[in-house]
Amino acid sequence: MIDFYKQINEVAKNLPELPKRPKKNFFDILGVERKETINSKMLAYFFDPNEEHGFGTLFFDCLLRVLSEKSNCDRFIQDFSEPFEIAIEVATSSADSPEDRLKRIDLLITGSQWSIIIENKLFHHLANPLDVYEQHVINDKKIRKEDITGIILSLDTKSEVACKVHETQFFNVTHQELINKVQQHLILTDIENDIDIFYLREYAKTINSHYKNKMNEPMSDKIVASLIEQKEAVNNIIKKRTASINYIDEKIIEVFAEKGYRYEKGWYYDPKYKNIRFFITPTEVILETNSIGIAYELWDDSLSKVGIENIKLIQEKLINPEEGRFDISAKHDKGNTMKRVVTYRDENFLSHKEDTIKGKLGAILDNHFFNDGGVIQNVQCYLPETLQATTTEDN
Repeated sequence: MIDFYKQINEVAKNLPELPKRPKKNFFDILGVERKETINSKMLAYFFDPNEEHGFGTLFFDCLLRVLSEKSNCDRFIQDFSEPFEIAIEVATSSADSPEDRLKRIDLLITGSQWSIIIENKLFHHLANPLDVYEQHVINDKKIRKEDITGIILSLDTKSEVACKVHETQFFNVTHQELINKVQQHLILTDIENDIDIFYLREYAKTINSHYKNKMNEPMSDKIVASLIEQKEAVNNIIKKRTASINYIDEKIIEVFAEKGYRYEKGWYYDPKYKNIRFFITPTEVILETNSIGIAYELWDDSLSKVGIENIKLIQEKLINPEEGRFDISAKHDKGNTMKRVVTYRDENFLSHKEDTIKGKLGAILDNHFFNDGGVIQNVQCYLPETLQATTTEDN
C-alpha cells in the first residue's frame, strides 16, 4: 500500500497545473459561445447604426480602419461613407449554377454601389465557396466585381491562399483585431444606456475567452503527454479507483440488506413500503470528497398519505440546531411526486483510519434513522394502518 501511495504522489508531482478557465460570460451561460450564427447576429446588431445600441457606426468604422491598415490604402475609409443595409444568412439565390443557390452568406453589408461580404468563422474549417458569394452579389445587387470587398472574419490568422477561391480574394480580419479596434475608439461618455455597455462587454468577453482557451491548449497538451508518459501508473490508479467504487457500492448494499432493504435503480427501500426510500450520495462523490448525504424520501402514495403538514412536524422533531447534520432543503423535491423528509450530511465521512464504510454508515443509520424516535419511526407513525399492512409483490 505504501508503494501505491508513492505512485499516486509521483504521478501528481509530474503533472502540470490545470489551466485556469476564464470566468463565464453571458454567452457561456446560454451555451451559445461557439455558435457562429449567434455571433453573426451580434455583429449585425453592432454593425447596424440604426439599431438601439447607441454606438452609431463605431463597429463599421473600426472594421474599415482594420481593412485600411491591412491594405495600406485609405479607400476603405473614403468609399464606404454612405448609408448601408446589413443582412445575415443571405441565400445565394442568384448564383450562376442551380446547385450553388442554396449557400448562405454570413453577413452582407450593402451600399448603393458597393458590398462587403463577411464570412464569419469561429471554429469551423474554412471551406466556403467565396466565389459563389461574389457571383450572387454581382447578379442580385448589380454591384461590379471591383466594388465588392470580401472578408474572412476568423479567430486565427488565415493565409492569402486560404482566403482565395479561383479569382476571388478575400481579406482576413481576426475577431481580436476588430474588438481591439472597437475598444480603442470607444468613448464611454457618448453612451447613455448601461445595457449597451453590457452587451458590448459580454461580446468582448466571449471573443477574448476563445483566445484564452487557445492559449491554454499548450498546457493541456502537456498534461495529456504527461499522462501518456506515466500511463502504467495512471492505469493502475484508475483500476484501483474503479475497484474502490465497486467495493463501496457493495458495502452500502450490504448495510441496507442487513436491515431488510433492497436496492433498485439508485434507491434503497423496505419491500413493505416501496415508495419510502433512501438515496445515498453517488459513490464517485463519496470517494472524491469524503462526504456523504443520506436522504429519506417519500414518493407518490406514501407522500400523499403522510401529508406535507405532517412532514413539517416530523422535521421539527428531528432537527437539532446544535448538531447541524440534518438538511431539510426542498431543492431536490419533485412537486407532488416526491419530497425529502431529511438528508443527513457528513462532510468528513471517514475521518479516522480505523473507520470503515460499513461500520460508519451502519452507525449513522442506527443512531439517526432506525433508532427509537428516529426518522423511520416518526414517518411510519403517520402512515395509515392500511398502508402499513400492505406489502408489494416483491415481498
